[in-house]
Amino acid sequence: MLSVRASRDPLDDVSATTGTHGPWQQRVEEFVLSQIAEPSARVLEVGCGDGDLARALHRAGHIVTAIDPQAPPGHLFQPLKLEEFSDTGPFDSVVSSLALHHIADLKGAVDRIAGLLVREGALILVEFAWDRLDDRTARWAMDHLGGDLLSETPSWLQRLLQEWRGQAVGLTNASIEPCCARWSDAEGLHSSPKMLAELRHRFEERVLEWTPYLYPELPDCGEDEEYAAIRARVINAIGFRYVGTPRTQTRLREP
Repeated sequence: MLSVRASRDPLDDVSATTGTHGPWQQRVEEFVLSQIAEPSARVLEVGCGDGDLARALHRAGHIVTAIDPQAPPGHLFQPLKLEEFSDTGPFDSVVSSLALHHIADLKGAVDRIAGLLVREGALILVEFAWDRLDDRTARWAMDHLGGDLLSETPSWLQRLLQEWRGQAVGLTNASIEPCCARWSDAEGLHSSPKMLAELRHRFEERVLEWTPYLYPELPDCGEDEEYAAIRARVINAIGFRYVGTPRTQTRLREP
């Protein structure tokens, strides 16, 4: 089964954050649109969430189908899991933002997506590498959160940092990695190495960019500051963008 977890993405609180969701979502839309060269391309979005990206693609003139178990109403959207989607394509592009890492059957999902694309079609991903949140990156984030670490409605990042700080009491070298591992196990998240390995079996990699991801959660930090810290190797990049085209043998043949 290719089930998307009913809890949606553990980072839904990012998209609900006023004042920060807009710039991050704008970057996602700009990147995805820049990777679709064909006018009026047929595009499938897997895991469309609230539908912002699908609507942006539609406004740009593309022919959009967007699926998600909790898809919003509207002609662009179908409330379906990937394994329930009966359209055989082919699509010019398949796009997905923050969905692949929590699809239970990763291999099945990647196989299915490869089979839905035209021969030179593109899989365009915006993803999250929770496994790259190491101690130095966590310390940097904690410095930028300040008193917000004690929020009454903590985000995913605040919850991890709170657990890490509690674990560190009385310990000299407590690492955040066990906290991340417990969280990812509970949420059923795939690591970035696992996702990239599965993708490389079935796709020719065209683009892989490591990007800022934490700034929507950090009230005194913008995208430029996080990017500067990444370039200076002060922190790890937690986001990545990927574009791949199907390897010839992965295209599902019509009967």
